[in-house]
Amino acid sequence: MSKLTRSEREKLKTMVLKILRDNPDKTGLSPDEWGFVAIDELISICEVKIPWARETWVVDLLKDPDFEILEGKYVRARDGHNYYVEPEPEVAEPPGVLYAVVPKIMLKTVLKSGLKTLKGRFTRLYQTVDEAWYFSMKGSGSDVIISIKSQKAYEKGVKFFLSQRCYNVRYIPPEYLSVKIPRGEFEK
Repeated sequence: MSKLTRSEREKLKTMVLKILRDNPDKTGLSPDEWGFVAIDELISICEVKIPWARETWVVDLLKDPDFEILEGKYVRARDGHNYYVEPEPEVAEPPGVLYAVVPKIMLKTVLKSGLKTLKGRFTRLYQTVDEAWYFSMKGSGSDVIISIKSQKAYEKGVKFFLSQRCYNVRYIPPEYLSVKIPRGEFEK
């Protein structure tokens, strides 16, 4: 059996993520309210939608950090869904400070209007500056870290939801935000 090249693996990953993120019920999958689908059903769909992909390749691919496996039977894309996916079910108390990455061109708007979602239903916040850079969109290089006084926001009623990698939030008012560090300065 041949191995996937790096570009083939990326193509397969993109296609599987598309199936999981873009209304999987249209492909015959039945996601639960958190976006999980049965792995064996996903493999069956992949055999039809991606005929060149082998089952072992798909199973191996699901170990990638972009996927979350539950009980060894179910899988979902960790983020980026284009349909409503429930956050982790419980509100979580955040640490004192969390971080988000925003494009520099949006900085004034964010500091004036607050941190809102651009796509999807939640904004992801991270516990360290390193995590924020790593899991950010890895955009243009002119991104900025925003520091969030998360504990104070929580005490004033902002709801935080904890997932495996980050905290999720719908909106952070501007009074809890400050500029932490521009990306270029962090990388020096």
